[in-house]
Amino acid sequence: MPTLFLIEDETTLAKNIARFLERQGWDVEIAANAEDALQRIAAVGPDVIMVDFNLPGMDGLAALSILRERDPQARIVMLTGHANVQLAVDVMKAGTSEFITKPVVLADLARVLDRLVKDTRLRKEIAYFHAREAGGFD
Repeated sequence: MPTLFLIEDETTLAKNIARFLERQGWDVEIAANAEDALQRIAAVGPDVIMVDFNLPGMDGLAALSILRERDPQARIVMLTGHANVQLAVDVMKAGTSEFITKPVVLADLARVLDRLVKDTRLRKEIAYFHAREAGGFD
C-alpha cells in the first residue's frame, strides 16, 4: 500500500484528499504545517510527499528545500491555490516532481500519485538489476 504524507493547512481539503485516496488503496498521513511534518516524516517513510505552498509558518518552498536536503530522491508534489508561471518555475527548479493547482481534481491527483509511485518502483528495480549485473549481489 503506497503512502502519501500530505502537508496541508486547509483541514477540509486535507480530509477530502485523504478519504478519497484511502478508498484508492493509499495510506495517508496529514500535517497542518511544515514544522510538524518535518518532525514526523522520516518515521512515516512516505512514497510521495505533497506540500501546500501557502502554509502557516514555514512556507511550502522552504519545506521543499529541507525535504530535498534530507532525501534528494523524494517524490514531492507542490500544491497551490495561487499558481503563476514564476511560482511553477521556482518550485520545479527546487525539485518538485509535480505542480498541482487548487481546486484539486481528485481523480487527476490519484493518477499523478500512482504514476509517481510506479516510476519510483521502476527506478528501484532498475538500480537493483544494475547492481546485480555489476556483481553487487549473489
